[in-house]
Amino acid sequence: MAFIIYASNRKAKVLLKHLKTKGLIVEETDLPEYLITIRDPSPYIPTELKNSVRVKEFQGRFADFLKDAGKLGRILFKKEYSAGDVVKIKSGVYEGFVGIVKKVNKNIEVEISVFGKIVVEEFREEQLEKLATGY
Repeated sequence: MAFIIYASNRKAKVLLKHLKTKGLIVEETDLPEYLITIRDPSPYIPTELKNSVRVKEFQGRFADFLKDAGKLGRILFKKEYSAGDVVKIKSGVYEGFVGIVKKVNKNIEVEISVFGKIVVEEFREEQLEKLATGY
């Protein structure tokens, strides 16, 4: 299941920021007027925007198509990491250590305390387990 949100370009940007502060995972699409999410955003849309925003739910084949197409698949199956998240390292030299995400690029930079020394290393997403979300 997926939800596509349509709003004018300016309102879509405001809505994106608002929905993310409410804890929804929302992604922009290549079309600036459209956003995509896996949870129903309707209860979180501010009253002043409700008349200018359209939400459409997709299920079945079209939702599968979106999932296979990329963005929705990344939303459904990817654990998103952001700066400040507390993570446990599941593999590699630092397996078992706990650290804090500092930067997210292609890889994820994690700051770890190794026997009293602060070390920053890059990890792939599959090497990490999120323990807590940053504030």
